[in-house]
Amino acid sequence: MPTSSRNTSTRNTVTDDELTHEPIHEPIHEVNVAGSIDGEPDTRHRDDTIHGGHGTDGGEHHSPIATGTGEWAEQVGTIVHVDPHLLHLVRNVRDAQPDQGLIDSIRDLGVLEPITALVYVGAKIEQTLTDGTVDGTGEASDGSDGSDGSDGSDGSDGAGGEALVVRFGHRRTLAAVEAGRDTVPVYLVGTTDNVTGDEEAADGISRVIEQRDENTHRAGLSVADDLAAVGQLAAFGLSANQIAKRARIKRGDVDAALTVSKSALASGAAARWDDMNLDQLAVVAEFEDDTDAVTALRGAVRTGRFEHVAQRLRDDRAREAAREAVLTPIAEAGVTVIDAPVWHDNITKALSGLRLDPHTEPGTLTDPAEYAGVHGSCPGHVAWAEETYVWVDAAGNELDEEAPEIEDDGTEEPAKIAAHVAAWDDAEQVARWDVTYGCTDWHINGHVRLWDRVTDPDDTGSSDPSGSGLSPTEEDAAGAARKRAEAAEAEAETKRAQRRLVIENNKAWYAAQTVRRDWIATHLAARKTPPKGAAAFVASAICLDRHLFGDIEGNHLAAAWLGASTDDSPTYGVDTTPVRLVADASENRGIVIALVQVLALIEASTGRHTWRQDGENNTAGRYLRALKDWGYTLSDVEEFTITSRTA
Repeated sequence: MPTSSRNTSTRNTVTDDELTHEPIHEPIHEVNVAGSIDGEPDTRHRDDTIHGGHGTDGGEHHSPIATGTGEWAEQVGTIVHVDPHLLHLVRNVRDAQPDQGLIDSIRDLGVLEPITALVYVGAKIEQTLTDGTVDGTGEASDGSDGSDGSDGSDGSDGAGGEALVVRFGHRRTLAAVEAGRDTVPVYLVGTTDNVTGDEEAADGISRVIEQRDENTHRAGLSVADDLAAVGQLAAFGLSANQIAKRARIKRGDVDAALTVSKSALASGAAARWDDMNLDQLAVVAEFEDDTDAVTALRGAVRTGRFEHVAQRLRDDRAREAAREAVLTPIAEAGVTVIDAPVWHDNITKALSGLRLDPHTEPGTLTDPAEYAGVHGSCPGHVAWAEETYVWVDAAGNELDEEAPEIEDDGTEEPAKIAAHVAAWDDAEQVARWDVTYGCTDWHINGHVRLWDRVTDPDDTGSSDPSGSGLSPTEEDAAGAARKRAEAAEAEAETKRAQRRLVIENNKAWYAAQTVRRDWIATHLAARKTPPKGAAAFVASAICLDRHLFGDIEGNHLAAAWLGASTDDSPTYGVDTTPVRLVADASENRGIVIALVQVLALIEASTGRHTWRQDGENNTAGRYLRALKDWGYTLSDVEEFTITSRTA
């Protein structure tokens, strides 16, 4: 078969006003060619990114390449192997440009699903030249003009006035040219001649409908399909790196798939629910031993807050693990461990709020070091853990929030001041669990509240008809005290409810902070162009939030988001990463870097106090609303933060 120019910058196209596309479907011949099964083309996989089918040059199949002249029409119904440069393209209903993934796949594996083409007899060809102009003068030569029609210079393949025009497989054709494949498998679906008028218009309609249906009624691989593929490759002994390289799957997706495949629950979820991606299923695998957590995750898929719920579950699990680490040695020592009692619990109280000996003076405390010896034998002796928050330095050492004292002569010790400032540069607030010892049924076990006054229990004379040990006057006073106590308790319960809200939202804030910072680093800091409104946001921050500029923590956070190496970043002082990146950045990228710096400064100023403030007009409110506009999904506590509600 004559060959044409190998210039990949020249593309042949056939125009609708010059060609008819009405295919004549000839019977499929049973021939022994690669890519056919009993004469039928193998089209088991219709996704362009998978290709399906078999065999090109270099593959396992080595069927002959058609080389005859003027014989395309005689081979309708078979698969032939053709130089992709000889294929002509008609207009397609979709953008047929191949992506890099398809090009790489075809470079490595060839075109796996045969391209479908029509044989055009006497076709007039338009050729798109390298300079962008169109030469419409060429017509497939039959040799009557003195030419042998074999040089392909007029845009045809020179095969006796015939041209192979792609009906389905435009992207595969272009990708094969780009990948440098010598041949591609082509299924010849039918023939047609060059007619005009209504018949041509009807064929154009047919072509558009067929091309649309061919691209619409196809199913790509599901998540469950990807899991099965990765699982089978792993079973063949491929490592995660090998799977990622050979199957052209992102390493993170391979790791997630392997994690899911090891979890029966997550694998079942992949088969049952098609709205969960690999990353989400990997989180299900992470919590497969906690049905309540899995239920919460499933609900979060519907609300769009999956990352927030997942992070909160991780935080709660880590918090519980830290609690267990503190309480396990105490339980092993024989002390009964319980959950922390609520504030209004009158059955269980901390030993610090009791007088173990009621005969001692009100306010008499027991040394905590003596709890085990003095109270260890009491049947109500228990312990629990209470969570507090402390500031720690980069090494995890708890920090003293008080600044170094000034010397008597009015001078400050420079070394102490410098050390204090350096430690607080990278300070972080973390949760800590403290053990509290207490007593259940304390009143039965002979204890009294720390400040309660009691009379001699044996003194029950006539002046005490109620048997309370109090005189009538004292009884009246006690009644009044009880009413005051009840009122105080009601007020205290309101405060406790508020405190519970604060504790819950503080935990939610820390979970949201992790998700929010990861989102900024992943979705904003890596952008080449700024999101809509970025320049205006930066300008507003310069005008309204100038007190934040110069903050070291914000500077370090921006550097981290922009990819600064921890080895190169200073432990304190200014990190110059943003400045160095701006020097080589385009104008758009420069705006992104400036935006990241501003966002980091604002982020660093937030904390568990932020959600308690009026967020309608403050910096944090503007910050979170901007992130929401740019695609970030706010958590419940962040939605609370951008309102006028306070706590």
